Amino acid sequence: MFCKELDESCALLAGLAVCILATPPAQAVTAQAATLATVQLISGKPVKAVVSTPGQKVNYTFAGKVNKHVTFQVSKFNFSNGGSGGEIVLDFSKPGASSVYTSCVFTGDDFCSFTPPLTGTWSVELVPVSDSVGSLTLTMT
Repeated sequence: MFCKELDESCALLAGLAVCILATPPAQAVTAQAATLATVQLISGKPVKAVVSTPGQKVNYTFAGKVNKHVTFQVSKFNFSNGGSGGEIVLDFSKPGASSVYTSCVFTGDDFCSFTPPLTGTWSVELVPVSDSVGSLTLTMT
């Protein structure tokens, strides 16, 4: 037999093992690690955020109503930055805007609240500070 398949990526060709290794481009890996899929927040329903790669961000949306107060409770905070405690920021953007309207900084279990000046779908981005990685639970009420 001239060519015999050894596994999915290797073949025996005239007595010589030939293997093909596919390596994804570095940009594709970076883009994948940069931002996780957007999760819609529902009042009273906790969601778990896991950041396993430094620089990774988590995006959320929520339905805000003009002058209706909202609170974001962070619990089970377990972030670290190497040997020190971790830190994350929640950046809030108005409906249709890309700039940050307001932010909250967390270094442990705590809450943040504000009153939206507009009705619509607000964006929330969880941004780890420096190389912080870890997990937390976020609940909007």
